[in-house]
Amino acid sequence: MTDQRISEERVTKYYRMACDALDAVDGEKGEDAADLRGLAASYVDDAEHWIEEENYVLAYGALNFAHGLLDGGVRTGVFDVYDPSLFTQG
Repeated sequence: MTDQRISEERVTKYYRMACDALDAVDGEKGEDAADLRGLAASYVDDAEHWIEEENYVLAYGALNFAHGLLDGGVRTGVFDVYDPSLFTQG
């Protein structure tokens, strides 16, 4: 059976990825881009709070949601992207 716990190391890895993804999108492309980036940034902020509280499950969930918002914005053309390697392309 595999270990189902979310470690501090895993959360830290995904926190860095989410921060890099936030930096890689252009939130100035229009109102939708600014709104979507702002929502994603709020989830990253929430994750930071949960990391400080050592609640890695909630932090991991917030980070996945944030990255999903950004990824959706990239796929639908809401964002211009500076580093496409951080997102799924399709």
